[in-house]
Amino acid sequence: ELAGEAKGNIVSPTQQQGNAVRYSNMSFGQGMDATMLQVSAGFSAIINGGTYYSPTIIAGTIDDNGTFAKAARKASYAHVIKPQSSTTVREMVHQARQAFYAGGDRAGFYIGGKTGTSQTIKDGKYISNQTIGTYLGFGGEVGKTPAYVIMVEVSGKGLNMQGGRDAHPIFTDISNWLLDYMKLEPKGNTP
Repeated sequence: ELAGEAKGNIVSPTQQQGNAVRYSNMSFGQGMDATMLQVSAGFSAIINGGTYYSPTIIAGTIDDNGTFAKAARKASYAHVIKPQSSTTVREMVHQARQAFYAGGDRAGFYIGGKTGTSQTIKDGKYISNQTIGTYLGFGGEVGKTPAYVIMVEVSGKGLNMQGGRDAHPIFTDISNWLLDYMKLEPKGNTP
């Protein structure tokens, strides 16, 4: 649906390059390529109970009479992880946010997230004077499947950006705005 969206590159374990060293690097984001949309879609599957949905920009259709029909969500892959594993990871990500970054969150919502800071490649080599900061998280009502996933990336030539310092505040602003936009209801204190 999106012209120019990159495919990404994750080496299969059956390929020669897919060795133990490469996979150990991939566990923290090196040695692979993925777009923010691809990372967000994968993260969504991990925290939504284990179903991967192909990203779409189509909300629905409007017929000749102007009536809007919401597009059906089609599961691309069911059970990419076990529901219990999804629940465990979702709670871990929620607890990580509560421990370090929940200061700006609106009370009564279930919000989780994780920072990321990565090196930048120039001429095929990692450089030390420029990093990319990311923050990947979710939010929604307490006791329900998360309503949204947000990924923020901050970068710039010659800048050492950090996920916690630079991307996290942007996530918080967008998350708080989405709670109102989606008309989500707070429920007492978060668990």
